[in-house]
Amino acid sequence: MNTLCGKHTINVHFHVYLHSNSKFKFKNKDDMTWDGVAPHFISDSGAFCRARSASKAAGMYYLSAPKAGALFSSASISPHFQYIVQPQWIWNMLCGMKMSPLSARKELVAQCRDLPRLLACLDRWMKEKDVERLDVHQESVQTQLLSMRRPFRRLLEVDQWVAAHQDIRWRYPFLVLTGPSSTGKTQFAKSLAPFSAVMEVNMANSSEPDLKTYNHEVHQLILLDECSALAVLTQKKLMQAPPCQIALGTSKTNAFSYSVWVHAKMLVVCSNVWHWELANMSPPDQEWLTTNAVVIDAMEPLYT
Repeated sequence: MNTLCGKHTINVHFHVYLHSNSKFKFKNKDDMTWDGVAPHFISDSGAFCRARSASKAAGMYYLSAPKAGALFSSASISPHFQYIVQPQWIWNMLCGMKMSPLSARKELVAQCRDLPRLLACLDRWMKEKDVERLDVHQESVQTQLLSMRRPFRRLLEVDQWVAAHQDIRWRYPFLVLTGPSSTGKTQFAKSLAPFSAVMEVNMANSSEPDLKTYNHEVHQLILLDECSALAVLTQKKLMQAPPCQIALGTSKTNAFSYSVWVHAKMLVVCSNVWHWELANMSPPDQEWLTTNAVVIDAMEPLYT
């Protein structure tokens, strides 16, 4: 129905649920007209409903439950006390965004059954919804930032390095972008593959990359940001992108070990102090790093 409130028209939507111990029917909609407005639809739930029957009380609970956006509700029979509330009714309203998680928790507690499992499910659902909302927010931010990103300079050495990964080889060199901060090294590296195909790993103060979420079918480029030369030396096998499984997270018990397949994947190291670290290493280590890396000195911005 429509009602006037000052200069504004407010649309009011409401439900009415009636129950009886005997059979009853409405002959026409006029029997349910309220303030000059006839109902849009009448359902008699089989024309008969017993208030204390849990299987028939879903309609009563739908109107009595603490729904989001509800202004007022009143009932002659109270849920949880005068009829049993089924947990599935609560879940249906929660998943349909008709009940807040806080209200759903209170309702699950009030119905008293199977609480350890139901509350654990609710906590998991809330956690997953938080992750979902964060993913949407991150995607929105990334989309805005990508639209602001400046074009990058074309570098022949980098183009040749990218092209080399299209060939089948036993091993591949890794790319090192080194230079002062704010020259665009990280964003330049991420521009070498589609946005969704880049895996960025923070290597500050770490000797081993965390690749537990790596997917060889999705990721084409692994960016090891703030990675030291020493960390590269401890992962020689990984850094050559060989055609074999690479074990990570190893220990004496291997309780948390896992394997990754990174063959022909582009591995990029971003560092501010690569040359300084190289100069303080032994000749054999210097030779290995020089032989297996394509080093780009980013002394000026990599973007135009």
